[in-house]
Amino acid sequence: MYRSWLNKTVLSGLLVLTLFAPGHTGDVQLSLFAGDNFINAGIGDRTPLSLADIIYGGGFSYRKDGDLKYTLGEAYLGVGNNFTPGWQFDSGLKGIYGQSEEAPINEATVGGLGVFLNSNFSFVGRLAPLPVSVRASGAYIPEVLAFADLKEMLVLKGGIGLHIFDVTILEAGYRYTRMDMVEAPGEWTVEDDAVYVGLGLQF
Repeated sequence: MYRSWLNKTVLSGLLVLTLFAPGHTGDVQLSLFAGDNFINAGIGDRTPLSLADIIYGGGFSYRKDGDLKYTLGEAYLGVGNNFTPGWQFDSGLKGIYGQSEEAPINEATVGGLGVFLNSNFSFVGRLAPLPVSVRASGAYIPEVLAFADLKEMLVLKGGIGLHIFDVTILEAGYRYTRMDMVEAPGEWTVEDDAVYVGLGLQF
């Protein structure tokens, strides 16, 4: 009971920071990705400070594939830095909440607080003849920070982006999601992957 209350409080705090953080003095990032019965949309902000960047944002994912369906909302807060010119690395906290079902009998509420890692390497103006970048990310919610019907969750994502204009990126990639549930009639697992394409804007 206490763990569920604590996780929901922290998740609510992340949502408040995402929606009402003052002064978008950095880069605002919008994204929309779609695949086979899959859609993901997000918004984020990157504010540079003296030692690192503060990043925060949120989004949602929707998936419908046969008997499987899930809708997930997320919010994140973290720090980012450039280790070398062109290589960007981010880490922080991510909260997730939503619904998942697998017909005809499995249905669950999904919630938790976890950690995320993002890495992006840009070849723009460097090694590649085309203005491209390579991205990889992961998020993990352990059992101790999961609540509702979720036991554990892992999301992995990788993609290649083509920089069309200064503010526009066309990206194609692969996303893997695994959610372990504890909801009756017994423990069950959602294991899903999708290929996606989409557009990112940064301004």
